[in-house]
Amino acid sequence: MAVRTARLFALALALCAPAAAASPKPPEPEAPIHRGAELVATRDVELYSAHIAKGSRVIVVDVQFANGKPSSVSLELKDGHVLADVPYDRIATSFRLAKG
Repeated sequence: MAVRTARLFALALALCAPAAAASPKPPEPEAPIHRGAELVATRDVELYSAHIAKGSRVIVVDVQFANGKPSSVSLELKDGHVLADVPYDRIATSFRLAKG
């Protein structure tokens, strides 16, 4: 009986291990970008006609979703100008959440 249990357990491990190794989990973002969040540019960025210098701060005024995932973001610049519908992937690669 114990041998059969051990064999079944070994078979279950063998079947589960390749699936887990084949599909690693993507890294979790540090925190979700949400309305009211302050972002800092990690490099010089050209968004539409606005040039945002590295280190500049912007405020998220709206997040649009498609299929349950963020698709675009509206940003408010320090001068009050709002950049609407900036692609989320552009935000993810050019900005980080401000600390504090």
